Order: sequence, then structure tokens, then C-alpha cells
Amino acid sequence: MRPEAAPADQAALDLLTHADALALAATEAIDAGDDAALAALLEERGIVVAAAIDALRQVMSAPPRPALADRLAAAARGSIATGLDTRAVAQRARAQAAAEMAVLDARTQAAQEYGQGTPPTTIDVVL
Repeated sequence: MRPEAAPADQAALDLLTHADALALAATEAIDAGDDAALAALLEERGIVVAAAIDALRQVMSAPPRPALADRLAAAARGSIATGLDTRAVAQRARAQAAAEMAVLDARTQAAQEYGQGTPPTTIDVVL
């Protein structure tokens, strides 16, 4: 016996909820520095979002139901906001990593200049 498929509106809501959960998990993976988990989560979220879009298209092709449209729009806005929050966390992590790399590069350059016995020139440090 096969389970019955969920109606498109419920499937869309469930998929958007799952996409939110994946975005939150991706944020945690970014904070933990787990690149492998982050890549897997983002790939899965892309698949889930595509499925949610397909479900939303099916719902929108049916006769309009304003209450349902409002619920789906709110869920979609929430999912977009969660994705944007995850993006902001990723951008902050990238900026922090770039700053740390700049400091490391400046230290390495200073150490090389000091080790060569040449008089130190200038050390550029990005803050």
C-alpha cells in the first residue's frame, strides 16, 4: 500500500519549513567551521527550495484561495529571511577569515624580512 501524496499546499509549507531548518543548520556549520557539512546542507537546501517552488507553482495554478496564498507567502518570506540571515553569517565569516589571512600574511612577510638580515622596511597591517 502506497502512502498518499500530500496536497501541494501542505507539501509547499513542509518544504519551506525544511528549507528553514537546513538554513539554520548551515549557519551552525559556518559557526563550527565545518565546510563538508556546510556544502552538503547547502546542496540539500537547493534541492528542497526547488521542490518548494514546484509545489508553489502547482498551488498557484489552482483556483485562488486568499487565506492559503497569504500563508504560503508568509512562509516563503520567512524562508527567504532565514536564507538571508545565513548568507550574512557566511559573509561575516568570510570577512573574518580574510582579516586573519591578512594579519598572517603581514606576520609572515615581517618574519621573512627579519630573517634575511635586511633592515626592516614597512609592515602593512590591515585592521
